[in-house]
Amino acid sequence: MYYVSRAENHGASSGRPALLDRFVDWKIPRMLLRNKLNQILAENLLATRRCWAPPSYTISRASSTDTHSDPSSSSPAASSSSSSSSSLSDLPPHTHPASTRLLPVRPSTSKHPRPSPKENTTLAAAALLSRSPLLLRPLTEFEDAYYQYQRELNLALAKPVRPSFFFRPGSHAAKAFDLSLKSSQAIHLPSAPDLDSSASQPTQQKLSLQNLEREPHRSIYLFVKLLDPQSQKSQWQLPTSQILPTDNLTQASLRAVHSGLGPNMDIWSIGKVPATVYTPSPGSSFDKVWVMPQRILRGKPVLSSSSSSPPPPPSSTTDQSKIQIQDFAWFTTDEIREKVDQGLWDALEPVLRS
Repeated sequence: MYYVSRAENHGASSGRPALLDRFVDWKIPRMLLRNKLNQILAENLLATRRCWAPPSYTISRASSTDTHSDPSSSSPAASSSSSSSSSLSDLPPHTHPASTRLLPVRPSTSKHPRPSPKENTTLAAAALLSRSPLLLRPLTEFEDAYYQYQRELNLALAKPVRPSFFFRPGSHAAKAFDLSLKSSQAIHLPSAPDLDSSASQPTQQKLSLQNLEREPHRSIYLFVKLLDPQSQKSQWQLPTSQILPTDNLTQASLRAVHSGLGPNMDIWSIGKVPATVYTPSPGSSFDKVWVMPQRILRGKPVLSSSSSSPPPPPSSTTDQSKIQIQDFAWFTTDEIREKVDQGLWDALEPVLRS
Protein backbone atom coordinates (compact mmCIF):
# COMPACT_ATOMS: atom_id res chain seq x y z
CA MET A 1 0.00 0.00 0.00
CA TYR A 2 0.97 3.63 -0.42
CA TYR A 3 1.32 4.34 3.29
CA VAL A 4 3.30 1.16 3.85
CA SER A 5 5.65 1.80 0.97
CA ARG A 6 6.14 5.36 2.13
CA ALA A 7 6.87 4.19 5.64
CA GLU A 8 9.26 1.54 4.32
CA ASN A 9 11.07 4.05 2.17
CA HIS A 10 11.29 6.47 5.05
CA GLY A 11 12.49 3.72 7.39
CA ALA A 12 15.07 2.56 4.93
CA SER A 13 16.33 6.08 4.38
CA SER A 14 16.48 6.90 8.09
CA GLY A 15 18.01 3.60 9.11
CA ARG A 16 15.15 2.43 11.44
CA PRO A 17 15.16 -1.18 12.75
CA ALA A 18 13.11 -3.87 10.99
CA LEU A 19 10.82 -4.40 14.04
CA LEU A 20 9.47 -0.85 13.78
CA ASP A 21 8.77 -1.32 10.07
CA ARG A 22 6.70 -4.44 10.82
CA PHE A 23 4.69 -2.56 13.43
CA VAL A 24 3.87 0.18 10.92
CA ASP A 25 2.89 -2.41 8.29
CA TRP A 26 0.43 -4.01 10.78
CA LYS A 27 -1.01 -0.79 12.29
CA ILE A 28 -1.99 1.08 9.14
CA PRO A 29 -4.15 -1.68 7.53
CA ARG A 30 -6.00 -2.10 10.84
CA MET A 31 -6.95 1.58 10.90
CA LEU A 32 -8.18 1.40 7.32
CA LEU A 33 -10.35 -1.63 8.09
CA ARG A 34 -11.86 0.15 11.10
CA ASN A 35 -12.77 3.20 9.01
CA LYS A 36 -14.33 0.98 6.35
CA LEU A 37 -16.40 -0.85 8.97
CA ASN A 38 -17.66 2.42 10.45
CA GLN A 39 -18.72 3.61 7.00
CA ILE A 40 -20.69 0.40 6.37
CA LEU A 41 -22.46 0.67 9.74
CA ALA A 42 -23.43 4.29 9.08
CA GLU A 43 -24.90 3.42 5.67
CA ASN A 44 -26.93 0.56 7.16
CA LEU A 45 -28.27 2.83 9.90
CA LEU A 46 -29.41 5.47 7.40
CA ALA A 47 -31.10 2.85 5.25
CA THR A 48 -32.93 1.47 8.28
CA ARG A 49 -34.17 4.92 9.28
CA ARG A 50 -35.59 5.49 5.81
CA CYS A 51 -37.68 2.33 6.20
CA TRP A 52 -38.97 3.49 9.58
CA ALA A 53 -40.48 6.76 8.28
CA PRO A 54 -44.30 6.50 8.80
CA PRO A 55 -46.64 7.54 5.98
CA SER A 56 -48.95 9.98 7.89
CA TYR A 57 -50.13 8.84 11.26
CA THR A 58 -51.72 11.06 13.89
CA ILE A 59 -50.71 10.93 17.52
CA SER A 60 -53.48 9.37 19.56
CA ARG A 61 -53.64 10.44 23.19
CA ALA A 62 -55.07 8.23 25.88
CA SER A 63 -58.35 9.44 27.28
CA SER A 64 -58.61 10.34 30.94
CA THR A 65 -60.43 8.17 33.45
CA ASP A 66 -63.25 10.70 33.74
CA THR A 67 -64.52 10.34 30.14
CA HIS A 68 -65.07 7.04 28.26
CA SER A 69 -66.09 6.75 24.64
CA ASP A 70 -68.75 4.33 23.52
CA PRO A 71 -67.13 1.54 21.43
CA SER A 72 -70.39 0.81 19.64
CA SER A 73 -70.71 4.34 18.22
CA SER A 74 -69.98 4.49 14.51
CA SER A 75 -68.55 7.68 13.04
CA PRO A 76 -66.12 8.62 10.27
CA ALA A 77 -63.50 9.46 12.87
CA ALA A 78 -63.93 6.08 14.52
CA SER A 79 -63.74 4.22 11.20
CA SER A 80 -60.61 6.14 10.20
CA SER A 81 -58.98 5.40 13.56
CA SER A 82 -59.88 1.69 13.29
CA SER A 83 -58.46 1.50 9.78
CA SER A 84 -55.25 3.22 10.86
CA SER A 85 -54.91 0.88 13.86
CA SER A 86 -55.46 -2.17 11.63
CA SER A 87 -52.84 -0.92 9.19
CA LEU A 88 -50.43 -0.41 12.05
CA SER A 89 -51.09 -3.90 13.40
CA ASP A 90 -50.00 -5.36 10.07
CA LEU A 91 -46.54 -3.82 10.48
CA PRO A 92 -43.85 -5.86 12.20
CA PRO A 93 -43.34 -5.13 15.91
CA HIS A 94 -39.93 -3.55 15.34
CA THR A 95 -41.20 -1.25 12.57
CA HIS A 96 -43.92 0.53 14.60
CA PRO A 97 -43.13 4.26 14.69
CA ALA A 98 -42.74 5.88 18.07
CA SER A 99 -45.37 8.51 17.18
CA THR A 100 -48.20 5.94 17.14
CA ARG A 101 -47.86 5.06 20.82
CA LEU A 102 -50.54 6.27 23.21
CA LEU A 103 -49.45 9.31 25.22
CA PRO A 104 -50.84 9.44 28.77
CA VAL A 105 -52.62 12.56 29.97
CA ARG A 106 -50.48 14.32 32.58
CA PRO A 107 -52.53 15.21 35.67
CA SER A 108 -52.63 18.77 36.95
CA THR A 109 -49.92 19.60 39.50
CA SER A 110 -51.78 22.56 41.03
CA LYS A 111 -53.23 22.07 44.51
CA HIS A 112 -55.91 24.71 44.02
CA PRO A 113 -58.48 24.72 41.21
CA ARG A 114 -58.25 27.37 38.54
CA PRO A 115 -60.33 30.40 39.56
CA SER A 116 -63.28 31.11 37.36
CA PRO A 117 -64.05 34.73 36.38
CA LYS A 118 -66.81 36.33 38.42
CA GLU A 119 -69.72 37.97 36.72
CA ASN A 120 -70.51 41.64 37.35
CA THR A 121 -67.10 42.26 38.95
CA THR A 122 -66.33 45.95 39.50
CA LEU A 123 -62.65 46.96 39.39
CA ALA A 124 -61.28 50.34 40.41
CA ALA A 125 -58.02 52.28 40.52
CA ALA A 126 -56.99 54.56 43.39
CA ALA A 127 -54.44 57.38 43.34
CA LEU A 128 -51.76 57.44 46.04
CA LEU A 129 -50.87 61.11 45.53
CA SER A 130 -47.85 62.16 47.58
CA ARG A 131 -45.68 65.22 48.09
CA SER A 132 -41.96 64.67 48.63
CA PRO A 133 -40.18 66.32 51.59
CA LEU A 134 -39.28 69.96 51.00
CA LEU A 135 -36.56 70.24 53.68
CA LEU A 136 -34.10 67.94 55.35
CA ARG A 137 -35.40 66.53 58.60
CA PRO A 138 -33.94 68.00 61.82
CA LEU A 139 -31.15 66.01 63.43
CA THR A 140 -31.70 64.18 66.69
CA GLU A 141 -29.59 64.88 69.77
CA PHE A 142 -27.44 61.82 69.14
CA GLU A 143 -26.85 62.72 65.49
CA ASP A 144 -26.00 66.32 66.37
CA ALA A 145 -23.50 65.22 69.03
CA TYR A 146 -21.96 62.67 66.65
CA TYR A 147 -21.34 65.20 63.87
CA GLN A 148 -19.99 67.76 66.35
CA TYR A 149 -17.52 65.19 67.66
CA GLN A 150 -16.39 64.36 64.13
CA ARG A 151 -15.77 68.04 63.34
CA GLU A 152 -13.70 68.56 66.49
CA LEU A 153 -11.76 65.36 65.84
CA ASN A 154 -10.88 66.45 62.31
CA LEU A 155 -9.66 69.82 63.57
CA ALA A 156 -7.53 68.17 66.26
CA LEU A 157 -5.92 65.66 63.89
CA ALA A 158 -5.37 68.12 61.05
CA LYS A 159 -1.76 69.18 60.53
CA PRO A 160 -1.48 72.90 61.32
CA VAL A 161 -0.07 75.22 58.69
CA ARG A 162 2.35 77.88 59.89
CA PRO A 163 1.55 81.50 58.99
CA SER A 164 5.11 81.87 57.71
CA PHE A 165 4.10 79.70 54.76
CA PHE A 166 1.83 82.55 53.57
CA PHE A 167 3.40 85.66 55.14
CA ARG A 168 7.03 86.60 55.62
CA PRO A 169 7.85 86.92 59.34
CA GLY A 170 7.89 90.53 60.49
CA SER A 171 6.11 91.87 57.42
CA HIS A 172 3.08 94.14 57.45
CA ALA A 173 0.84 91.32 56.14
CA ALA A 174 1.89 89.01 59.00
CA LYS A 175 1.11 91.70 61.61
CA ALA A 176 -2.31 92.34 60.06
CA PHE A 177 -3.08 88.65 60.17
CA ASP A 178 -2.19 88.42 63.87
CA LEU A 179 -4.40 91.42 64.65
CA SER A 180 -7.34 89.86 62.83
CA LEU A 181 -7.06 86.75 65.00
CA LYS A 182 -6.95 88.76 68.22
CA SER A 183 -9.86 91.01 67.22
CA SER A 184 -12.20 88.06 66.85
CA GLN A 185 -11.34 86.92 70.39
CA ALA A 186 -11.89 90.37 71.90
CA ILE A 187 -15.54 90.68 70.82
CA HIS A 188 -18.02 88.04 72.05
CA LEU A 189 -21.33 88.15 70.22
CA PRO A 190 -24.36 86.24 71.54
CA SER A 191 -25.16 83.08 69.63
CA ALA A 192 -28.14 83.22 67.29
CA PRO A 193 -31.17 81.10 68.23
CA ASP A 194 -31.78 77.87 66.41
CA LEU A 195 -34.37 78.62 63.75
CA ASP A 196 -35.12 74.98 63.01
CA SER A 197 -36.22 74.20 66.57
CA SER A 198 -38.02 77.42 67.58
CA ALA A 199 -39.38 79.15 64.48
CA SER A 200 -40.47 76.14 62.43
CA GLN A 201 -42.67 74.46 65.05
CA PRO A 202 -45.17 77.32 65.50
CA THR A 203 -45.37 77.67 61.72
CA GLN A 204 -46.22 74.01 61.34
CA GLN A 205 -48.96 74.27 63.93
CA LYS A 206 -50.63 77.13 62.08
CA LEU A 207 -50.78 75.27 58.76
CA SER A 208 -54.02 73.40 58.19
CA LEU A 209 -54.41 69.85 56.94
CA GLN A 210 -55.31 71.16 53.47
CA ASN A 211 -52.06 73.09 53.06
CA LEU A 212 -49.57 71.47 50.71
CA GLU A 213 -46.61 72.96 52.62
CA ARG A 214 -47.35 71.37 55.99
CA GLU A 215 -44.75 69.03 57.45
CA PRO A 216 -42.00 70.15 55.04
CA HIS A 217 -39.51 67.56 56.31
CA ARG A 218 -41.83 64.56 55.78
CA SER A 219 -43.85 62.97 52.99
CA ILE A 220 -47.58 63.67 53.00
CA TYR A 221 -50.38 61.90 51.11
CA LEU A 222 -53.74 63.09 49.79
CA PHE A 223 -56.90 61.54 51.25
CA VAL A 224 -60.55 62.44 50.71
CA LYS A 225 -63.47 62.17 53.09
CA LEU A 226 -66.31 60.33 51.41
CA LEU A 227 -69.96 60.28 52.46
CA ASP A 228 -72.02 57.25 51.54
CA PRO A 229 -75.67 58.33 51.03
CA GLN A 230 -76.98 54.86 51.86
CA SER A 231 -75.25 54.34 55.20
CA GLN A 232 -74.78 58.07 55.97
CA LYS A 233 -71.24 57.35 57.17
CA SER A 234 -68.12 59.25 56.21
CA GLN A 235 -64.63 57.79 56.12
CA TRP A 236 -61.22 58.75 54.77
CA GLN A 237 -60.26 57.00 51.54
CA LEU A 238 -57.96 57.41 48.57
CA PRO A 239 -59.39 59.09 45.45
CA THR A 240 -60.90 56.12 43.62
CA SER A 241 -62.48 55.69 40.19
CA GLN A 242 -63.92 52.75 38.31
CA ILE A 243 -61.84 51.25 35.50
CA LEU A 244 -63.67 51.62 32.19
CA PRO A 245 -63.20 49.15 29.30
CA THR A 246 -61.22 51.76 27.35
CA ASP A 247 -59.00 52.85 30.28
CA ASN A 248 -55.77 51.65 31.77
CA LEU A 249 -54.71 51.95 35.40
CA THR A 250 -52.89 55.25 34.89
CA GLN A 251 -55.83 56.96 33.17
CA ALA A 252 -58.31 55.72 35.76
CA SER A 253 -56.17 56.93 38.68
CA LEU A 254 -55.68 60.39 37.12
CA ARG A 255 -59.41 60.69 36.48
CA ALA A 256 -60.07 59.79 40.12
CA VAL A 257 -58.13 62.88 41.24
CA HIS A 258 -59.24 65.40 38.62
CA SER A 259 -62.94 64.45 38.58
CA GLY A 260 -63.48 65.16 42.27
CA LEU A 261 -60.72 67.67 43.10
CA GLY A 262 -60.41 69.74 39.92
CA PRO A 263 -57.71 70.08 37.26
CA ASN A 264 -55.66 72.72 39.12
CA MET A 265 -52.87 70.30 40.06
CA ASP A 266 -49.66 69.37 38.29
CA ILE A 267 -49.58 65.58 38.72
CA TRP A 268 -47.44 62.91 37.13
CA SER A 269 -47.53 59.14 37.56
CA ILE A 270 -44.44 57.42 38.88
CA GLY A 271 -44.95 54.30 36.79
CA LYS A 272 -47.45 52.01 35.11
CA VAL A 273 -47.23 49.29 37.77
CA PRO A 274 -49.54 49.50 40.81
CA ALA A 275 -47.92 49.89 44.21
CA THR A 276 -50.38 47.60 45.95
CA VAL A 277 -53.87 46.11 45.64
CA TYR A 278 -56.48 45.62 48.32
CA THR A 279 -60.02 44.33 48.72
CA PRO A 280 -62.44 46.92 50.16
CA SER A 281 -64.98 46.20 52.87
CA PRO A 282 -68.05 44.14 51.89
CA GLY A 283 -70.26 47.24 51.77
CA SER A 284 -68.11 48.92 49.13
CA SER A 285 -69.11 49.20 45.47
CA PHE A 286 -65.78 47.79 44.24
CA ASP A 287 -64.39 44.27 44.42
CA LYS A 288 -60.70 45.06 43.78
CA VAL A 289 -58.81 48.35 43.97
CA TRP A 290 -55.36 48.88 42.44
CA VAL A 291 -53.34 51.70 44.04
CA MET A 292 -51.25 53.73 41.57
CA PRO A 293 -48.43 55.94 42.97
CA GLN A 294 -48.38 59.58 41.85
CA ARG A 295 -46.54 62.80 42.71
CA ILE A 296 -47.73 66.39 42.86
CA LEU A 297 -45.45 69.28 41.98
CA ARG A 298 -47.73 72.24 42.56
CA GLY A 299 -51.39 73.19 42.72
CA LYS A 300 -54.23 72.89 45.17
CA PRO A 301 -57.17 70.49 45.24
CA VAL A 302 -60.60 72.06 44.91
CA LEU A 303 -63.82 70.26 45.73
CA SER A 304 -66.09 69.42 42.82
CA SER A 305 -68.84 71.79 43.98
CA SER A 306 -66.60 74.85 43.42
CA SER A 307 -64.33 73.52 40.70
CA SER A 308 -64.57 74.54 37.08
CA SER A 309 -63.74 71.10 35.71
CA PRO A 310 -65.99 69.77 32.95
CA PRO A 311 -68.45 67.06 33.94
CA PRO A 312 -67.48 63.47 33.18
CA PRO A 313 -68.97 61.81 30.10
CA PRO A 314 -72.25 59.99 30.60
CA SER A 315 -70.66 56.63 29.80
CA SER A 316 -68.20 56.88 32.71
CA THR A 317 -69.99 55.36 35.68
CA THR A 318 -67.58 56.32 38.45
CA ASP A 319 -68.06 56.20 42.17
CA GLN A 320 -68.36 60.00 42.34
CA SER A 321 -72.02 59.75 41.29
CA LYS A 322 -72.85 57.58 44.31
CA ILE A 323 -70.48 58.89 46.99
CA GLN A 324 -69.96 62.58 47.69
CA ILE A 325 -66.58 64.08 48.62
CA GLN A 326 -66.92 66.16 51.77
CA ASP A 327 -63.33 67.17 52.49
CA PHE A 328 -59.70 66.46 51.64
CA ALA A 329 -56.50 66.53 53.67
CA TRP A 330 -52.77 65.86 53.46
CA PHE A 331 -51.81 63.23 56.03
CA THR A 332 -48.48 61.89 57.21
CA THR A 333 -47.88 58.19 57.78
CA ASP A 334 -48.72 58.42 61.48
CA GLU A 335 -51.96 60.28 60.78
CA ILE A 336 -53.01 57.78 58.12
CA ARG A 337 -52.84 54.96 60.66
CA GLU A 338 -55.36 56.78 62.87
CA LYS A 339 -57.76 57.94 60.15
CA VAL A 340 -58.24 55.13 57.61
CA ASP A 341 -59.75 51.67 57.88
CA GLN A 342 -57.60 48.79 59.11
CA GLY A 343 -57.84 46.88 55.81
CA LEU A 344 -56.66 49.88 53.83
CA TRP A 345 -53.84 50.54 56.29
CA ASP A 346 -52.56 46.96 56.03
CA ALA A 347 -52.32 47.36 52.25
CA LEU A 348 -50.69 50.82 52.35
CA GLU A 349 -48.23 50.33 55.21
CA PRO A 350 -45.48 48.60 53.14
CA VAL A 351 -45.46 51.35 50.48
CA LEU A 352 -45.67 54.48 52.65
CA ARG A 353 -42.66 56.56 53.66
CA SER A 354 -42.22 58.21 57.02
